[in-house]
Amino acid sequence: MHVRHAAAPHQLAQLISACEQAAIWAQSGLLLGRWLSDSVSGCF
Repeated sequence: MHVRHAAAPHQLAQLISACEQAAIWAQSGLLLGRWLSDSVSGCF
């Protein structure tokens, strides 16, 4: 992925929001995985 030095502000904002959403999804996935593992380990 080539990054142009003259990136448009709206493109930069979209990139930042995409990164933020990815981070939020990653955190949610980690929390969900931890909750699932706790629930499963509690069953056995």
